[in-house]
Amino acid sequence: MFRRLVGIVLLMMAWSLPTLAAPTPATQPAHPYFPLMAGASWKYRVTTEVNDKADKPYVQTLTAGAPITATGVILFPIEDDLYQVKADGIYLFARRDGEKITALDEPQKILSAKLRASDAWSAAAKGESTYITCLGNQTSKTPAGEFTTQCVFSSTTATEDGANRRQTYRYFARDVGLVRETIAEKIKRADGTAENRTLTRELVAYTPFVEVAPAEPVKTLEPIGSDSLRGELRDAAGDPIAQAALSLRRLDRPSVVGLQTDVSGRFSASGLDPAGSYQLSAKLIGYEGVEVSGSGGCGGAIENERDSGRSG
Repeated sequence: MFRRLVGIVLLMMAWSLPTLAAPTPATQPAHPYFPLMAGASWKYRVTTEVNDKADKPYVQTLTAGAPITATGVILFPIEDDLYQVKADGIYLFARRDGEKITALDEPQKILSAKLRASDAWSAAAKGESTYITCLGNQTSKTPAGEFTTQCVFSSTTATEDGANRRQTYRYFARDVGLVRETIAEKIKRADGTAENRTLTRELVAYTPFVEVAPAEPVKTLEPIGSDSLRGELRDAAGDPIAQAALSLRRLDRPSVVGLQTDVSGRFSASGLDPAGSYQLSAKLIGYEGVEVSGSGGCGGAIENERDSGRSG
């Protein structure tokens, strides 16, 4: 969790600072091993074999879409698969074809809420019965790199005589999702012979969700009206933050000046262009960031409106 927004108190000549709201960090709507934030994407290399004869590998890209609501249920799409987040885990709830959404006869549990070794559950659907269990931590090597994963094994028996069988190993990495999957299937043909199919999916690249702050309205830049500034950096309790790195960026031309607070949380800058417009930012580990822009106008002590710090 982030601590309360850092407060910046500035004392200067002819510089007023309108406070800008800091972006709130994005949070996952679901499971650490099953990211569902819209915009995340996974690229896989897929290989298939039928009776030990390999087909040409191909690349598959999956992208998480924006949540939708169907039959009163909030669903998280990854391509045409629609997932539901429940208290006890992640479920495959429905599939869609264009605008048509078809719910499964019974939602299929994909992962338990707190994935750990020996977790086990079962599922059933149209003549199939499936047993699933977590085998625990395993290292998985893929084209995208080496991952520490939780391996989830499932065994499915289909048809009344149990002639069709499927075994699946899925490897999930924290904050990435599925990095490797192997499906081995034995199918009984109409002529009584068996067909063995194997599908392997390996992660090639993962692009996480990146929150992009909405563009701010274009503003008329006003000059700072002074060649120096000084101020203090305090936390929400009003205590000074020492040895913190600040950034003073000029808005009307490419220029950035690095500043640092002293042991009392104070900082200063000189040699500024009175005709220039500037933005001061503080981004510290454990805190939400804050940015304030300088423009001409009345001077004095400026405090962040969400902070309880005192002017010095």
